[in-house]
Amino acid sequence: MLGAAILVAVVVAALHGAEGRELMDVARRAKPWWLVLAVCLQGARYLAQGEIFRRVPRAAGYRLSLTAAYELSLAKLFIDQALPSAGIGSTSVVARALERQAVPRAVVAASMVINIASYHAAYLVCLGIALALTAARGEAHVPGLVVSVLFVASVSRDHGTAAPLRSRRRSHRPRLQRFPALRNALIFLKDADPHLTRHASLQVEAAA
Repeated sequence: MLGAAILVAVVVAALHGAEGRELMDVARRAKPWWLVLAVCLQGARYLAQGEIFRRVPRAAGYRLSLTAAYELSLAKLFIDQALPSAGIGSTSVVARALERQAVPRAVVAASMVINIASYHAAYLVCLGIALALTAARGEAHVPGLVVSVLFVASVSRDHGTAAPLRSRRRSHRPRLQRFPALRNALIFLKDADPHLTRHASLQVEAAA
């Protein structure tokens, strides 16, 4: 999977060579300290993602080193960018890696559920801040508001789909079962430890 991701990245880079040259032109004109800040923020992004993979197993009494969590975070975010699959591919990679660290399947699945839920929660918070800023500046437009409402509705629907997973009941959405990869992902997430997925402080920490 990693080799395929690298191949896709090379093909995309070749097809968008002009964009790469434009990016280099922008980088040459940019102030160095802003680039340093951007690199630091990007590194912090991997650290924050890795902390979610550490925090959930730790709540269940299992330890994961900071180095291992950072590596998993780097792999997940890279796969998400190189092979868009709604996070299914990267989730599978991280789940298998955590299981090799002797973390039980139920705890691993709970980590993935909390990671997905916190990802959407963080997006909703940022969306709310963005809408407040645009409204305060008088720049709010109907198309943006419509898209925002649709996004909120989509996230709410996804959390409605995840509800039976958290309560260990079988999903009754036959349309989702038509796709083998998605069906396997739903079966895996259904095994999540409900005590962890319902842990409010874990969800807040992950979203933060």
